[in-house]
Parts: sequence; structure tokens; C-alpha cells
Amino acid sequence: MSEDEGVMRRIQGFNRGYGLVALAALLWSTAGVASLLAPAGIPPASFADVRLGIGGWGLALVLGPARLRQALVPEKRRSLLAASGALVFFQWSFFAAVAHAGVIIATVVSTAVAPLIAEFLAAIQARVRLSYPWWAALVAIVLGLALVGTPAGPTFTQGALWALASGAFYAIFTRAMSMSQGTQNEDLAVTAWALLIGALVLMPVAARHWEAFLSARGLAVAVYLGLVTTALPYGAYVLGLRHLRPASALAVLWAQPLAGIIWGVLLLHEALGWRALCGISCIALAMVGLTVGGKARLRSLED
Repeated sequence: MSEDEGVMRRIQGFNRGYGLVALAALLWSTAGVASLLAPAGIPPASFADVRLGIGGWGLALVLGPARLRQALVPEKRRSLLAASGALVFFQWSFFAAVAHAGVIIATVVSTAVAPLIAEFLAAIQARVRLSYPWWAALVAIVLGLALVGTPAGPTFTQGALWALASGAFYAIFTRAMSMSQGTQNEDLAVTAWALLIGALVLMPVAARHWEAFLSARGLAVAVYLGLVTTALPYGAYVLGLRHLRPASALAVLWAQPLAGIIWGVLLLHEALGWRALCGISCIALAMVGLTVGGKARLRSLED
């Protein structure tokens, strides 16, 4: 293979990863809406537990026992534990953010901070300076967060803090998954185990409210959350990580807040003022900049 062909394959892999992560983002963007359409009174921990459990079993059934055993080797246990813990707190904090601040704020804030934190963690591990696009994105996102949404109040502030936490935990999950790359489908097996372990950890807190999912409406929401917003997108996301750096993969998730805004406005009638629109525009530009910067860095490394 010539050097030019190698470069083209890397670029094609990047674009393939981009498409897989974008698909995952579109499916994830419907999770907040689905949770608000469920029967009233279900706490965030129960949503997270049902989503992780059904999603984990769905992915496990597709992979089969032989592939699941690949993730239990000693070298993968550290990544598995880190991914499981991050998923538990990510799911819990995200649904708490939706409950306190709405779908739009929860989705935009959590998705915005995740790539910044992932890039920060990568820079610390590699002992290198943060790039200029990272600092520019940080400024744009801080400005965007200052402009976003509803008037500040205790409930909104609490929701925004939950959203910030969810973005941080998702960055940790992505970092852990990028370290689990190995033989074919090994990363998918780690993901399945992480979902199942996360569901098991949340079970004592969430079990009291499972009966709410036994109605026709509750069961439909549970299956949708587990399969459509968990098993399928997590599988696509992990496959995308095979071609992307963690920070680049998280930056590609800019499609998730944009879709979340559409669902929030059209389906839930959440209001957006001019400040929110300006703030979300700043955040979107920052995330697109991180994505383009990832492609540029890839090309520079291959030259």
C-alpha cells in the first residue's frame, strides 16, 4: 500500500466513524423526550437502571457468550470498571438534568462539555499542551452557556449542574472505551458488560419504582429507552471510536443537541429566547470547530 493510499484510508475511516457517531447522537437525542413521555413520578435512577439493563441485555444477545468472555480478560478489567462507573453516574445525572432544566438545556450542556473534558484528559495523559482550537472552543462554550436558556433560578441551576456532571462522566466513559480497543468486537463486549454492571449497581435504588414501567405506556418507554436509545447507539458509537480520537468522537456529537432542540421545541413546546439561540449557536460553532480541528490534526500527522 502506498503512503497516499494509507492516508486516504485513514480519512475514509474518520468519515465512517463520523457517520456512526452522528447516528448514535440522533438516537440519543430522543432519550430525554422519551423519559418525559413516561408515567409521572419515575425518578432519574429508575430511568437510568431500566435503560442500562435493557440496553445491556440487547447488546449482549447480539454479541453472544463467546464474544462477551473476551471482555473479562485481566487487561480489560480496569477499562470495564471505569466505563461501568462512568455510565452509572452519566445516566443518573442526565435524567436528573432533564427533570430539573428540560431536554434542551440538559442535552446542550452535557454534550458541549464532554469533548472539552476528553481533550483535557488526553492532554494530561500525553503531557502536552492543549491546542488553540481547544481554548477557542472553551471560550465559545463558556459564552454559550452564559447565554443559554431560561432565567437563572434554583431549579435551573441544579439542572445545569447535573448536565455538567453528565458531560464529565461521559467523557470519562469515552476515554475508558478508547482504551479497550483490541480484538474485533472486544470493545462492544466491554460496552455490554458496562451497561449490565451499571444496571446492577443502580438496582437497589431503582427497584422501588419498577412497577411504573409495567403499564403499556411505561413498558413502551422502557423498551424504547433500552433498545433504540441505548443498545443501538452505544454499539454504533463504540464502532465509531475505532476510527476517531475520543475528543473528536465527542465533538461529532454536535448533532445531538441540535436534534434535542428540535424535539424539545416541536414535541414538548419548550421555549427558546434570543439569548438561548445565540448561546446554542456559540456552542454549536465550538463543537464543529473541534470536529474540523480533529480532521486537520489527522491530516497533519499523516503528511
